[in-house]
Amino acid sequence: MLDVLEIDGKKLSPIKEAANAVSYSRDYVTRLAREGKIFATVVGRQWFVDLDSLKAYSQNMVLEQEVRKRQLSEERKQECQVRDSVIAQKKVHNKRARSLHTRAVAIALVVLSFGILSGWGVHQFILTKPIQLVDSHTSQRFTGSVAEATNMQNSVESVVSEVTVAPINNSVSQDIQGLGDVKQGVLLLPASGSTTSVNSLFSDEVVAVQKEDGSYVVGRVDKVGNLIGSEIPFVVVPIVSSDI
Repeated sequence: MLDVLEIDGKKLSPIKEAANAVSYSRDYVTRLAREGKIFATVVGRQWFVDLDSLKAYSQNMVLEQEVRKRQLSEERKQECQVRDSVIAQKKVHNKRARSLHTRAVAIALVVLSFGILSGWGVHQFILTKPIQLVDSHTSQRFTGSVAEATNMQNSVESVVSEVTVAPINNSVSQDIQGLGDVKQGVLLLPASGSTTSVNSLFSDEVVAVQKEDGSYVVGRVDKVGNLIGSEIPFVVVPIVSSDI
């Protein structure tokens, strides 16, 4: 068996010796020789390998492994950076979404509050807006808010207990009419203490009656006591001599 084979100035060692030199197995070195990755030849059934070629291949493989490790490390670093960037973008997106939601809720509350305050303000404006009313009986004007007008109407509709008459331009218009000629209006009679004393205020025969709703009416009657004409409502006015 040959220990060393020389071809073209190159010394080829048996495959066993070559494998031991680079810590490779004989099968792996045989595969490298068959694939042409190292310089080798076969004599009979024995492979002979160029040790320099095998060692260069081993060194190249070590360098390739180092480069591969660096590439893998760089790829993993880039993957981590991309993942961190995605996570950061998601956090920013979620923060913006929460901020927009908070702003939307705040705007909705402001609009709702403005609507409520506007409605309340309009309601108060209507209630407090000055209006002018004219009494159809006394021709007196009233200026005030809706609420005050409502209170005045309720007071007028209730039983009148006291009326103050003030002369205009220091003169009193006195138009004498018969009781039967009065078609509408309200009689203002001076206080006399009771409704039965009202009869003494008229030259005609009259009768004063309190109705179910608490108001008072007076009507002219004939000698038999039958009502002549229509009933006229009246109120009792407390007056003093200086008022006339």
